[in-house]
Amino acid sequence: MAGNQDPTDNPLNPLRILVVPLVDIMFLLLFFLMLGTDMSQRVTEDSNLPNWDSVKEDPNKPEGYETTAMDLVGEREDWHVVIAGEQYIDWEQLKIALHELAHQPGDEEAGNAPGAYFSTRVIQLRAAAGAPYRLVQRLIQMCSNAGFYKIGVVAT
Repeated sequence: MAGNQDPTDNPLNPLRILVVPLVDIMFLLLFFLMLGTDMSQRVTEDSNLPNWDSVKEDPNKPEGYETTAMDLVGEREDWHVVIAGEQYIDWEQLKIALHELAHQPGDEEAGNAPGAYFSTRVIQLRAAAGAPYRLVQRLIQMCSNAGFYKIGVVAT
């Protein structure tokens, strides 16, 4: 009864691949990927941003407001602050320097309530890309406690 034997039992015949289940699996995979793909068209706007060296001074800048840049630089756990080229590694020295910077003669905001002090000086805080947010937050709090109320965070 050689006609009733399964062809896969013969060692000379290789295994046959069943095509129908393979096609079913491929259709299911195609269906899954089509449903998971976002086919909507994106609405984008072309924008030409200025280069940093071609930016001009803001003509609407109010008189009497001086800007001071504060940089948070470092790496891993070794972070320090640089203000006007001077490095502050110790946070207590930085606190004293911020207080002195905020309380310079002529920098006091007009109309301060008794016991309150607000400086007209604007702080631009720049932090390296890898700077921990907790240090940026601490700097913002220190500036606020020193009397700065105009603090800008600049992306670098």
